Amino acid sequence: MASISQSAFSITELTESQTTISQFTTETHQININKNQTKSSFNIITTLKSVFTRKPSIKDPSKKCTKILQTQLIRLREKDPEYEEVKDLFAIKTKIHAIIKLQMPTILENKHEKYKKSIAKKIKGPDKSVNYVTHKMFHGTKRWINCDLLIINESGNNDIIKMENNIPNFCKSGCGLCGIVQQGNRKISAKRMWFAQQSGMSLGYCNRGIKVKVMFVIDCVAITQPKNVFITCKEKATLPRYLIIFDDPNIKT
Repeated sequence: MASISQSAFSITELTESQTTISQFTTETHQININKNQTKSSFNIITTLKSVFTRKPSIKDPSKKCTKILQTQLIRLREKDPEYEEVKDLFAIKTKIHAIIKLQMPTILENKHEKYKKSIAKKIKGPDKSVNYVTHKMFHGTKRWINCDLLIINESGNNDIIKMENNIPNFCKSGCGLCGIVQQGNRKISAKRMWFAQQSGMSLGYCNRGIKVKVMFVIDCVAITQPKNVFITCKEKATLPRYLIIFDDPNIKT
């Protein structure tokens, strides 16, 4: 009987031991699962954190493209080579009050450059440079006698452009000068626009009867060099580059 009792006891102990081992295995497996879940959650949180806390890439300031929203007027100095180049091109023997370099709004520049490249591609031959299809022409226009932009008077004041908080004081009453400076050459009533190769021809389109006149130097795009006159119906084919303020050589004081 004693041996039977001992065997029963041993079997009981074995069963309890197996149960304990099974519970331990189950608990260990559960712990591993919890660890894996925790690790997975940690990885997800770490990934999200890296996405939302990622520092923006630092760009080279020198490569930053600044858009020009309003035409910028830069008065050239008389000793500036660019001034001399425009003066020689102008060729009219008279007093020049100022030569103003125009930096037109970016939207106009982009349209003009895109059109220029499209015309250059049409050239037959090795030279397909945009410079080959760009021609400097003249455009005379009228200004109001009391133009808000010009503060030069008939007595020869040295002041030229009126500025308010570094912003040009353009006419609000539809002055031809201020319109071209701000918006480039535009078709208003006529379906075509005219530009001359010689400044003397454009002089006739300036104001009559007033001493101080204005004329533009325009970049015109054409496959071949225009002869005397360039006529176009496309606004993007032209872009003002310089404004010349000068005395009418035919009016003596």
